[in-house]
Amino acid sequence: TVARKGKLSQNVLFLAWLYVDDIFSKQDVSKPGMNLAAICCLFLAAKYLELKDRIPLIEDLQEFEKEKWNVEDIKKCELSLLSVVHFQLKSMTSYDFAYAFLAAHFSNYGLFSAEDPNFKGALEKVTKNIEAALQDYTMHNYKFSQIAAAAILCYRKEISEKVLWPESLVSITSYAADSIEKIGT
Repeated sequence: TVARKGKLSQNVLFLAWLYVDDIFSKQDVSKPGMNLAAICCLFLAAKYLELKDRIPLIEDLQEFEKEKWNVEDIKKCELSLLSVVHFQLKSMTSYDFAYAFLAAHFSNYGLFSAEDPNFKGALEKVTKNIEAALQDYTMHNYKFSQIAAAAILCYRKEISEKVLWPESLVSITSYAADSIEKIGT
């Protein structure tokens, strides 16, 4: 994907996905304009989250797409997308919720460190579960926090945890296992 080739953070991809979903649900986008709109959503997400030196240049984004747009097309599209959402861009994604839920859960056991290999491994697997879930359009019926919680539950099943959904996760996420199990990430 453009985000991976451009070495953007994982959260930029999730935030761009959120913007695409939000904007496309509020405005019909013609098929030829979808790629440009998606690229602009990625650009907006990168501007919102990345450090200044990591924000891709328009030329960088163009190199990953077959279609070439001029700078004015991209600026017009970006402004149009912002007006659709009344300049109210959301910033919490499933990834953010997963990170927060896992960090709180690991902290309950005095184990949290963002650099801890166990935490990083769990977050990586949960992130893959979220990515898979977001490929299914029916997932758009759920809150990002529900998708994150379901991805964690799925991960805990994958590693055969004895207690799939302990009280600490119920407390942290506010979801009982049976309420997220049906999400099926």
